[in-house]
Amino acid sequence: MKLSIVIPVYNEEKSIQNLLQKICDLKLVNEFKKEILVVNDCSKDSTEEKIFDFMKSDDGKAIKYYKHEVNKGKGGGVKTGIKNATGDLIIVQDADLEYDPNDINPIIEKFNDESVKVVYGSRTAKERELNRSALLKGKHPDAYLLAYIGNEIITGLINLLHGKRYTDIFTCYKCFRADFIKPIQIDNDDFDWEPELTVKFAKANVVIYEVPISYHPRRTKEGKKINWKDGVKAIICILKYTIGNFKL
Repeated sequence: MKLSIVIPVYNEEKSIQNLLQKICDLKLVNEFKKEILVVNDCSKDSTEEKIFDFMKSDDGKAIKYYKHEVNKGKGGGVKTGIKNATGDLIIVQDADLEYDPNDINPIIEKFNDESVKVVYGSRTAKERELNRSALLKGKHPDAYLLAYIGNEIITGLINLLHGKRYTDIFTCYKCFRADFIKPIQIDNDDFDWEPELTVKFAKANVVIYEVPISYHPRRTKEGKKINWKDGVKAIICILKYTIGNFKL
């Protein structure tokens, strides 16, 4: 089997080469082959130059590169990656080094069960396992408090409206069977693609399995892009797709 790793990138000149090296070095379980798709979402810094330099190396020669001529948002990058992926499974990987590629293996192992269609990597589940905070058990010590609370509210809202027990819907690591995800229309090009799909899965009773993953949050000054405005938009998105007649 083959795993397609989709990497949407926007202004990640400081981390992209390190991330690509980690992905290239990753040894996948169960004799999975690897396909790496980098989608440059019209970066304004030297991200493209850094990618091209890496692609000249022996490790980088296998990378498939796509570029948006206008910035579309993370969802737009994910959609371009899904469209061009040729693997049996497709997983999304951020380029900012907040997520450890070694966590990909326990995620794809869930697909040993042929009935599994979707797996999310859960940051808060991992923190609860570590139990590092008595008050906020799912919060990483270095994560912004508002970001943690926002994710809890958004995840909790979907759970409340759809009777689910998800723990982390804004996680980067979302993995799908290719033949399941490719026919699905994703309407949103920004961060709203995540609550959109999650609500659609919930309404269609598609089981989302969750696997605990590690997390290394970065600060806004280090390039973190999602903010409170995206949280407000996510709530509106959840209500829209919950009330509306939207199907997979």
